[in-house]
Amino acid sequence: MILLPLVLLATIAFAKPTLKVFVISDFSLAFVPSSSSPYRSLLPSGRFICPPSAYADALAQFQFTSDAIDGVQKDIPMSIQYYVYSGGDGDPIDNVFSNRDNFTEASIPAYTKFCAEGPEENDFERFIKLTITPSINTELLVIFTAAPQDQVDNALPILSSHVNQTIVLGLKGTSASNAYPKSAVTLADFSEPERVSCMINALYETIHDKVSDIDAVTFCYPQLIPPTVLAQEITTTVTPTTESPLNRILFINDFTTDFIKDDQSFAQAKQMANSIKCPGNIHPEAGAQFDFTNAIIQGVSDDIRMEIYYYANNGDGRLISNFHITKDSFPYDTDFKDVVCYDDAHPSDLPDLATIINVFSVELDTIVLFSASTQSEFDQVFPLDNDAAVIVVGMREASASNAYPATATNIDDFSQPEVITCMVEATFNGNEDPVGSCGAPTRMPRPPLTILFVNDFTSDFVGDYDAMVKMITTPKASYGKCPGGMYPLAGNELNYTVDIVNSIRIDASLGLIFHEYNGFNSEISTSIFSRENFADSADVYLKDACFEDHIASNLMSFSTECLKWMTADVLVLFTAEQLYQPLPDISSNFARIIVVGLNGVDPSIAYPDSSLSIADFSQPKVVSCMIDKLWDYYVCLHDLEFFFTITPTQIITHFHCLACNTLIRSMIIRLIAALFIIGSAIAQDDWIAKTTYGSIQGYETTSNNGTRVKVFKAVPFAAPPVGDLRWKLPEWPKKWNDVKDGTKYSAACMSNSTTTKSPQEWVDEDCLYINVFAPAHCSAEHKCPIITFYHGGGMNYDSAVYYDDKALIETYPANGVILIVPAFRLGFTGQFSLGDNQELVPSNLGVYDALHALKYVKQEAAAFGGDSDAITVMGHSGGGGLSILLAFSPVRKLQVSIDRFVMMSPGLAFDPPGNNEKLSKEMVERAGCSSISKKGTLACMRKKSGPELLAIQRAMEEENAPSRSIFGGIVMCPPLFPFKSIPELLENPPKASILIGTTTKEMDLTPSENAMHGANVGTFIGAKNVKELDEIYDSMTRSDKNSTFSYQTHVPESQGLYVGVYITARAMLNKGQRAFVYSYDQPTHNKHTDDLSYLMGIHLFEQDENEKEIAKFYPQLFLNFSKYGEPSPNWKPLNLKDRYYSVEVNLTSGRMPAMRNHYEQETIDFWVRKAPKIDKTITVAKAAGGKMKWDKTTGEFRDLIVEDDSTAATNEAVVPVVVVYASYFHSLLLLCFVFLLGVILSCCFLSDSSSREERVWILGPDGRGMRIDPRKDLMLAKQLF
Repeated sequence: MILLPLVLLATIAFAKPTLKVFVISDFSLAFVPSSSSPYRSLLPSGRFICPPSAYADALAQFQFTSDAIDGVQKDIPMSIQYYVYSGGDGDPIDNVFSNRDNFTEASIPAYTKFCAEGPEENDFERFIKLTITPSINTELLVIFTAAPQDQVDNALPILSSHVNQTIVLGLKGTSASNAYPKSAVTLADFSEPERVSCMINALYETIHDKVSDIDAVTFCYPQLIPPTVLAQEITTTVTPTTESPLNRILFINDFTTDFIKDDQSFAQAKQMANSIKCPGNIHPEAGAQFDFTNAIIQGVSDDIRMEIYYYANNGDGRLISNFHITKDSFPYDTDFKDVVCYDDAHPSDLPDLATIINVFSVELDTIVLFSASTQSEFDQVFPLDNDAAVIVVGMREASASNAYPATATNIDDFSQPEVITCMVEATFNGNEDPVGSCGAPTRMPRPPLTILFVNDFTSDFVGDYDAMVKMITTPKASYGKCPGGMYPLAGNELNYTVDIVNSIRIDASLGLIFHEYNGFNSEISTSIFSRENFADSADVYLKDACFEDHIASNLMSFSTECLKWMTADVLVLFTAEQLYQPLPDISSNFARIIVVGLNGVDPSIAYPDSSLSIADFSQPKVVSCMIDKLWDYYVCLHDLEFFFTITPTQIITHFHCLACNTLIRSMIIRLIAALFIIGSAIAQDDWIAKTTYGSIQGYETTSNNGTRVKVFKAVPFAAPPVGDLRWKLPEWPKKWNDVKDGTKYSAACMSNSTTTKSPQEWVDEDCLYINVFAPAHCSAEHKCPIITFYHGGGMNYDSAVYYDDKALIETYPANGVILIVPAFRLGFTGQFSLGDNQELVPSNLGVYDALHALKYVKQEAAAFGGDSDAITVMGHSGGGGLSILLAFSPVRKLQVSIDRFVMMSPGLAFDPPGNNEKLSKEMVERAGCSSISKKGTLACMRKKSGPELLAIQRAMEEENAPSRSIFGGIVMCPPLFPFKSIPELLENPPKASILIGTTTKEMDLTPSENAMHGANVGTFIGAKNVKELDEIYDSMTRSDKNSTFSYQTHVPESQGLYVGVYITARAMLNKGQRAFVYSYDQPTHNKHTDDLSYLMGIHLFEQDENEKEIAKFYPQLFLNFSKYGEPSPNWKPLNLKDRYYSVEVNLTSGRMPAMRNHYEQETIDFWVRKAPKIDKTITVAKAAGGKMKWDKTTGEFRDLIVEDDSTAATNEAVVPVVVVYASYFHSLLLLCFVFLLGVILSCCFLSDSSSREERVWILGPDGRGMRIDPRKDLMLAKQLF
């Protein structure tokens, strides 16, 4: 024993060999008490440590392990493998190693897996033999086990040839002393990890021959009972007592970053390992909070027996120790020093804290909870789900009075612990108002939140005219209420309203007004009811409604004649009338309007932020929850009213509580909020956005609805691609010092194509800019969602600067969304190619520009008040195709995280291989830049002016008419698109939602001269025989009137758009992602660009009354998607029935947008379902050397004839067998039979059998067939069928 310290000292100066350690934790049912509370039901999303539960000992064992490893001598290097045994045979062992520094982090996956799965029955011997023995090869095994001693002694010696030394740590009374008397010990608890550290230190010396035969137990546990004596179960005897009742009380201090603001001081605190408490200059407020807590405890009367538990909450989600503390030992037995001085503070996680408290293993009587979280944050989680009395001490102006109105107080400092002590004593003695009894400070009283409920009793909803007549002719005295058989819907609606009121948080002070709207514009009573008498008072109105006429709803008239004279904080309106626009004349009368749609009505079109559609009256809490949130804002704004003479309703109405998402924390912030409110009507001449690269001055304008909008034009997102940067990847712009002018558009990117009717007036290569239209209220504090819109034009024409400003402002920022329109290089500037040398001239430069712009928007969103986590990528036509490609590109997925994409009439197509290279070669020749080397060619082309090259491109287009070979196609090549086909591209969709669709006619009315042929669509489905499919397609679309084939409904170019939309949406569906598909089905103005008029102000037409109605809601669907991830509650994602949203309005017939099945059924049926089979048949026929014949009349394959010479033709023996069987298997059996029959016939009846061939027909259940030689083509038949 004397030698060991000397040896340890002697080896310090030398580098030590690494110790290989294998650690096994026992989380089986032998140790974990039960499986009644599986961790998976408690594991919060994104957390990596199990929350405390009935299995808290598992976490304690894990922490003990970590502490023991951390306590090993610092100069002993360790390679540690960690394994969690949760029962049974055990899971396979992952070959993952760590060291002492990253042990906890590296071991988390194993521990977390146990959290999710829970424990199983112990089968220790089988576990050692089947799982550990084949996998382990280590120097030191440290194993925790609660298995019976005989199992341990039988199993562990098996490992002797795989392990040098073994430390056995018995749990639950288990001892392994008979097998390992010198390195096995039974743990009574997890209080001394340093003992196990000592054992590892000692055995390390034995393993490396420094010391031999060490008794690690005696060396490290000298005071223990000799290990040869079996440990006994530890039991606690409770002696009956006549003392006063015990108060089990938990104190929770808030040491999260909500309270401790100075994270930098932790590093300094950790260096002071000898401090009993943190020095006052490091965390003085934390120390003051702890001392305040101690003063509360010491002040409690000695007549009250307390069993004290303490939790220092730093936000890391660790368990609450069930080690209780006495009043006298409180300051010394807490973990205050470790948590505050040495551990980092984390943001507050109130849901996790609530879970930790609720699953605490001790039944508590009182909880004293300190909290610096805001009131709204607190009230979303609390009150707790247990019977303990909860005293909340709000700090930093936080308040929890709404969750615990009778036991919550607020403190500005730590000067009066006696007030909290009084509340503890009062709570213990059963006082129902500790706050009032102890004079504890609380928030100022607030006036009630007034709510006007309007029930729909119109004929649109009630609709029972016979019952109405009967009720009118019946004396009122005979009825107390309407009988259930008369107006059940009205009664249900009223009961639902009462349930809403009763579900509103009990601490909310309410003033309630009720009105039954029966279609007549009757005066609304101003009587205000309390929560308690609301139901009885509303019943009176229901009774009156029974005896009154009910006519059709006319909310517009009702709004202007009745509602406009009412004021309240909240209007809750029930309606069975479809609303397409907000109600007039009432926007300033109510702080918030909540609309509840009945009978399938979708009010989200008019009120996207505060409406819902209900199928029945079963969930009143959905509406009451919305009111609960408004109460939070109302309380906050009432606090503001203390400082300013402005009503809460006014503030909510005009600013939507933007300043009150969190409670105002100080007088300074309140002053800033007030200045923002008061100054809202004062126009600001200078709007400056500060980006990473420099400042840009925009300008302000106002929308028709009064929204102030800031506009920034020509914001550079890349360096100008001119000179040596021509045909290079986009680079970040250079920083500038002056304030750039952002009030005018830049030039459009270079284009002068023959294929557009809207050429740009001013073009230049210096064009890589974005244009921003943002609501003025968007800021770093209130971030707004962003739509990044890519223009169309097939990467060859159109631009980011030709949209109508007024239309963009009224559509996007006026509705709370930031619109950003980026430019990208077009035509020869974006698609020039010198072959496969991607370093010399990269392909797809226009796509790289679009991606670079997206990265810029993500990076600089805050400069314009945008939310970088709420960006929607949107595009139309070529821009829609670009949106698809960005969504599916693996490069985009790595560089920019986006979860919402909109693809309007998207052109999903890639340029034929070599096309851009061919056009580039022609341009080079015309420019006189042909050279032996590609570098010489490139240098020459970079010296040419942009207008000169643009003129050459234009001449090439004009001379190549009508085929119009043009630049613009995107090339399928890495790294953006490392795929071989479009189906391969679509195999890995993004983890996102998409909104995608088309118009009902697309290119049918104005097909371009180079319209998409069937071959192009064939590439969408990955066809191998695109030329043949093209011929079949053409033959079908040109078939006569008697043809059963009706696919000529759409021109080929339109069909390409429909197929691209469908396969993209279906790819999302197949991988569990949402695709909202639409078809703009209006019978007039329904070509490719017509619906863009509603969204971007271009391609305008004179709207009829139906289209004017569409204009009211169509843009809102796209805005809703960008804000909430879905366009409307009534718009469901694509399903296996090809469900889509049909947009068609006919006010005369009553036709409105609705969900329908089978999107573009005929087109999809051919190209997606039949064409792949035809393609496969052609492939098989080619393999047999044959060619096809297509029957135009029937639109089906009727023959696949194998070519043969004349001799074979004259001597061919044909066996006609035309039978359709239910399966290909039966057809193969038939083939075998016919083969035998053919052999017999050949032998018996044909004279020159050597020159003849047996051919048979074989048909599958889908009508496909071919004539084959069964002796040669049996494998071919199997392949085909």
